[in-house]
Amino acid sequence: MKEVNNIKLYHLTDNLLDDEFIIDDKYDSLINYDLNEREKVLENIRKKEHNNLISRLHCLYLCDINSVRYWERELERKYIYLLELNGVCFSSYDRFIPKHYQDLKTMENNAHKYWDNDIVDDYDKEYLFQGNVKVLKKLI
Repeated sequence: MKEVNNIKLYHLTDNLLDDEFIIDDKYDSLINYDLNEREKVLENIRKKEHNNLISRLHCLYLCDINSVRYWERELERKYIYLLELNGVCFSSYDRFIPKHYQDLKTMENNAHKYWDNDIVDDYDKEYLFQGNVKVLKKLI
């Protein structure tokens, strides 16, 4: 996890945001993900071994220019926004998100890989963010 100031990343959403809208730790208004089995596994591993990292349950999900097309295909959201961020950020990879059809041991192994994040290939990179966000512009 690292502190970021004036960094620019992308957010994909079905919500129409005003270009002047400022998000200040009110992530629930933008993202309302269900707490399912995979998130429980990820959160348990984070709490046990990486408690200093951002929880996936209380963050804004973002991507960079290298992964925005991947996430556009995966999420099929209506809008893509360029944001300016000030706060803390953690990055990892979608390939390590436990899948709902996996057994518990495999899900836990993937959760460890997610939080350890040793890869440099970034086609499926995601960022977890907490802090202040300003919408710079709507791209799509």
